Amino acid sequence: MRAFITGIFLLSGLFMQGQILGGWGVKAGLTYNADAGVLSTANNVYSNSGSGNAGFHVGVFKPFSLGGFYVQPELWYVNTSSSYNTMEQRSVNINQQRIDVPVSLGMSVLNIARIQAGPLLSYYFQDNASLSDVTTVRQQDIALGMQVGASVQLAQFQGYARYDFGLGQRTTDFVQDNNVNFQTNNTPQMLHIGIGYVF
Repeated sequence: MRAFITGIFLLSGLFMQGQILGGWGVKAGLTYNADAGVLSTANNVYSNSGSGNAGFHVGVFKPFSLGGFYVQPELWYVNTSSSYNTMEQRSVNINQQRIDVPVSLGMSVLNIARIQAGPLLSYYFQDNASLSDVTTVRQQDIALGMQVGASVQLAQFQGYARYDFGLGQRTTDFVQDNNVNFQTNNTPQMLHIGIGYVF
């Protein structure tokens, strides 16, 4: 968590040196979890490929001019989930909530469209399993990724689509009160579609 907060302050200080391009913006939309991953038991006796579910995201952003390009740091809250079947054929839904800090380098196209790409830093809150007998959760909190996207702006409104993917696999271990352990492994891949408004 300390590294995550330090990264936010470093990025803020860097981009405050740029020239402000437009005002602050807010955005919200749907998120689709494109890689639900695999649920497996601790001894790998059983594994089950999951299915991704639709979720949502909300965020704020601020573009800065950088020569003929622009830099846009953002702060997002993302809520998604995945569904699996356990070894006992019990259906389990794993809810994931995270804070994203994407920083994009982009350019305008025909003064109406924008394309952009850049790194992504994510902090995960504790994954939540729908099974009532889960007693302990151990997970990786910080993840790095990349994101690419495009947007179209009309007056102060902006429609956008963005795809992000992790640079490594993320593992979460769950311990049940009957001492049956299982884990989920996935490489985060998410598609975001939404609408923004620039003040």
